[in-house]
Amino acid sequence: MKRPSRERPHLRPHESSTHDLNHRPPRAQRSPTTCRALRRAQTVALALPALAFACAVDGEPERLGFTDDPLAATPPSAVVARPVDFVGRWRGSAPDLLELALDADGAPLPYEFPSGSSDFTLEIGVESDFALQPSLTFGAAPAPEATDPMLSYPPGAAFGEYVSNPPALEGAQYDLWYVPFGLFEAEPRSIWDDRALADAGGVLRLYYATADAYEAWCPLQPSLPVGTDGEAYNCLGARGVARAVGGGCYTYDDESTAFYPPGAGEGIIPAPAREVDCARAFACLEQCACPDPESGDLCVARNGYVGELWLRRAGDELIGVFAGDATFFNPRGGRTQIGQVRFQRSPDSLSAR
Repeated sequence: MKRPSRERPHLRPHESSTHDLNHRPPRAQRSPTTCRALRRAQTVALALPALAFACAVDGEPERLGFTDDPLAATPPSAVVARPVDFVGRWRGSAPDLLELALDADGAPLPYEFPSGSSDFTLEIGVESDFALQPSLTFGAAPAPEATDPMLSYPPGAAFGEYVSNPPALEGAQYDLWYVPFGLFEAEPRSIWDDRALADAGGVLRLYYATADAYEAWCPLQPSLPVGTDGEAYNCLGARGVARAVGGGCYTYDDESTAFYPPGAGEGIIPAPAREVDCARAFACLEQCACPDPESGDLCVARNGYVGELWLRRAGDELIGVFAGDATFFNPRGGRTQIGQVRFQRSPDSLSAR
């Protein structure tokens, strides 16, 4: 069976105790680089209102929320700001801003992944004159091996640990994409253009699908028909899954997701329902998109959440800030906020010339 190209997500699934097939983004086909960038730009455009940091009132700017610009350590490059200047292999670390412990200098300790590594490894290559080829790896340990499609992922993960927007998974390689400014112009700006990032204040914005955490697990899932019309497929062969009051999870095929009618003293599970493992069922429905098995394609990781990494050159370093749906967990399983990621070029890195 062949593996399909991974298209970038553009719909955010509904977060609730149930999951419905209607929340699954439609499957897209392979297309040239420029067309992929166009669709990705449309995806990002839908999310931009959520990223606004200021508004105008009576002509005066008003800053909301955080007032410190984490990328302001280096003034914007007004003359030369080329995406190609970010090409190379970079390694960095970031402080864990919500940890109480401090180092000897009174600064927050670096954020650590489960292995104890604090590494963020960023590789940026050149795909074409208008496209970069970036990837991001968290930590230093390999990603957990995916071997059994009937078990949750990462192996042993309990339902209480599952979230629709998965946090950064150590060892997983996240493919990023770059949407060039001027994409909608008659002549998009080349990555070699000295003014390519001028409109963005010299900041290179990269995007990634948080579903890449399941990249190795989703292709193992079976692609089963939903209903009898043969027009939809998923990994359960049912319209959706819901969790009953008693804690068990069951598939359903009708329009109702209410296993326990309001006021009922006793819950009734619909007849065609099958009890399934909660963690595995929710993960495979919310993180994986499955095609018609006759196509020969495999299920692919896709969930609709988009993490962002904003970068600025600062001399021989890169300063990075995570935004959008980027999520990090602390050792206790709670969400945490990390600070600037300061990247240094790896000794084996080569710059594009």
